[in-house]
Order: sequence, then structure tokens, then C-alpha cells
Amino acid sequence: MSANLKVKYEYLIPHLDKRKKQLYLKNRGCLSARDVVGTMLSNNLTLKATAEAYDLPVAAVEEAWDYYQENRPLVDEEVAQERSAAGLARC
Repeated sequence: MSANLKVKYEYLIPHLDKRKKQLYLKNRGCLSARDVVGTMLSNNLTLKATAEAYDLPVAAVEEAWDYYQENRPLVDEEVAQERSAAGLARC
């Protein structure tokens, strides 16, 4: 899987915590692709406005959007698990 990620994604990487399955933005700590997409959708932002809000290249936001669309069940499952584990650190 790691080799495929290198080819497919420029801005997204696996989290250091192997229990987390969704991808995160490089050099952004705990900022997941889902976080970026969630902000974009909940605030009705364009790709460009989302990129500006996070100080990211537009290409990184596009990549997060594509990743989320391709992996929505996995991401939504992990988000649900995080919500049910209230009180635990998110990252």
C-alpha cells in the first residue's frame, strides 16, 4: 500500500498511529483529509477558499477531496469510531 500511496498522492500520507486508516496532510500533524473536506462542506467553501483557510495548495485540497470520495466508507467509519470513543485524544 505504501508504494501505491507514493504514486497516487503527493500531499497525503498515512498517520504514524497505524490504528488510523485514513490519510493525513503531510507536515500538518493531525490534519486529516476528512478534516479538510468537512470544513469545505460544512462552510460551503470552494477548493480555493478551503486552501486559503488551511494555507494549503489548491492541489492538496483537490487531493483530499478525491481521496475522501474514493474512500468515504473507510473515513466515515473511522470518524464514527472516534466519536464513540469520547474522551480519547483525537490524534
